[in-house]
Amino acid sequence: MDNRNVTSGEPQETPGWPEPIVARDYRALFDSIDEGFCIIDVMFDASGKAVDYRFCEVNQTFERQTGLVNAAGRTAREMVPGLEARWFDTYGDVVVTRQAKRFVEGSEVMRHWFDVYAFPLGPEGSKEVAIVFKDITSEQLALRELRENDRLKDEFLAMLAHELRNPMVPIQAALYQLRQSTDAETVRRAADVIDRQMGQLVRLVDDLMEVSRVTRGKVALRSEPIELQYALHGAIEAVEPMLKKAGIRLAADLPDAPIIVDGDAVRLTQVFTNLLANAIKYSPAGSNVGLTTSSEKDEVLVTVIDDGIGLPTDRLEHIFDMFAQLGPRGTSVQGGLGIGLTLVRTLVEMHGGSVEAHSEGLGRGSRFVVRLPHRRDESPLEAAEVHDTPLCKLDGLRVMVVDDNREIVESFADWLQAQGAVVRVCQDGHEALEAATLWHPHVVMLDLGLSGLDGWEVARRLRADPEGLSRLLIAISGWGQPADIERSRRAGFDDHFTKPPPLARLQAVLCEHRDHVFPAAD
Repeated sequence: MDNRNVTSGEPQETPGWPEPIVARDYRALFDSIDEGFCIIDVMFDASGKAVDYRFCEVNQTFERQTGLVNAAGRTAREMVPGLEARWFDTYGDVVVTRQAKRFVEGSEVMRHWFDVYAFPLGPEGSKEVAIVFKDITSEQLALRELRENDRLKDEFLAMLAHELRNPMVPIQAALYQLRQSTDAETVRRAADVIDRQMGQLVRLVDDLMEVSRVTRGKVALRSEPIELQYALHGAIEAVEPMLKKAGIRLAADLPDAPIIVDGDAVRLTQVFTNLLANAIKYSPAGSNVGLTTSSEKDEVLVTVIDDGIGLPTDRLEHIFDMFAQLGPRGTSVQGGLGIGLTLVRTLVEMHGGSVEAHSEGLGRGSRFVVRLPHRRDESPLEAAEVHDTPLCKLDGLRVMVVDDNREIVESFADWLQAQGAVVRVCQDGHEALEAATLWHPHVVMLDLGLSGLDGWEVARRLRADPEGLSRLLIAISGWGQPADIERSRRAGFDDHFTKPPPLARLQAVLCEHRDHVFPAAD
């Protein structure tokens, strides 16, 4: 027997004998751990730069987490052609410094992310590195999705603020006209402006209530046959203050004959408002902006043209991307959130159309062309003119208005009294119940978010009253989700309107109830 082998304590490798017990245990442990494990030999070029590494040993989890099979004895460049150089640099640094490293890193080539702990092996001069790692790709993808959702939320809120300001400007101007003039035609025009722009605001607030749906790109259009001119006139109204302030002339060439498209009037107004606003923003004082319509086969073309700063030709294909800026880089006119044209493209495509940007270069103006399918077989709905339809008066109808906002109850009271109704106002639920017992209203219009006793509970108690079955109970609230409306139905409400209610439809409901209360009246 060779006593040197016995006294050294090293495991013996005798042919035909089982593998030494220490090696067996080491390998079993090596393959059983949940983390990937490998030992690599880092390869350097003549200048001392790490350029590759060879896998000396790998465990079974290594193969599962990397997807690299039979890696032992092969190099990283063989296994993963195009592997990023930072991997070689990192492991080369562990060899040179003899310092362990803990890091999180991803590989676009491998399509994996790893949490890695790497430490040097062997004596000084050894180029071996042991690596323990865990595949965290799913966690990184989840984190990336969360960040993307957060970014989309921020983009949406920025867009909302941007879009809310547009209708506020013509409303402000119209209110100023109402205060300054008693001319009937001026008052009518101002009221029409407020009515249209309020439609814009209401729709945008509706979108805010459905923010999770919007950030996933699931905004639904309320499409119907409309006159395209209606949306174009709404956009012109929205930018008129901008035109005056900038000293820019708008030449609008719109045909007298109705142009019918299937569309959402509010959304199309947004499209053309954004295009006109951009044209004004990037045009010098005293210049012109044009708005024209034309037909081409089965499409309607709306063109917004300006002779302003123009667009770099190499950026035309990206001008509709999120956060793209119209102004040339480094100019003072560059600014804004860069979301207006993205919104334009999205809304136009939702209408089955397309939008294009054209420019011959910087200083040579811009032209944006919106193409929409042309509908020729149906007249537009007259929803925009409902407020002109004569409705019955409410003479003698006792209406109680309950809301904790004094301006709201006073506004409703003024409107109802102008229609001939007798009105009583209350500002909390307990007051409303007492007044109903003494005053016997025919109709109760209730806010739901009352302090103390909410509107739903007030409705339940009113229904329990002997007169409760004959009363008309109407919920008028900022809460307008399907669950809110169903809750109102269960509480005993006859109807549920979301603030601000469409007054023509509300008056029609009240008229119908008056006919029920006073069946002999004309």
